[in-house]
Amino acid sequence: MAMNPAPAAATYPEGLKDRSTDVNEIYSSTEPARVEIDRCAGPTLIEFGSPTCGHCRRAQPLLAEALGRHPGLRHFKIFDGPGRPLGRSFRVKLWPTMIFMR
Repeated sequence: MAMNPAPAAATYPEGLKDRSTDVNEIYSSTEPARVEIDRCAGPTLIEFGSPTCGHCRRAQPLLAEALGRHPGLRHFKIFDGPGRPLGRSFRVKLWPTMIFMR
């Protein structure tokens, strides 16, 4: 059985995806600072979750479809867990959590 190569790493800020292509497939373990998120101009979607979360995995096809209809939308896909500062700053308690900022 052939193994798929690992996807290329995202550029800084990690987790930011150029919406002219497809949805982020990898949760970024390096999160941007809250001030970086707050400075983003234009529509931004922040997705908090975990690659081991069944609900997060199940939501991916629906999220990819929705993001495909909005090519100008920035998408941060952030790995969240206890003590992670960015998730706590948004009061994330359950996964997946999506936050839309204008």
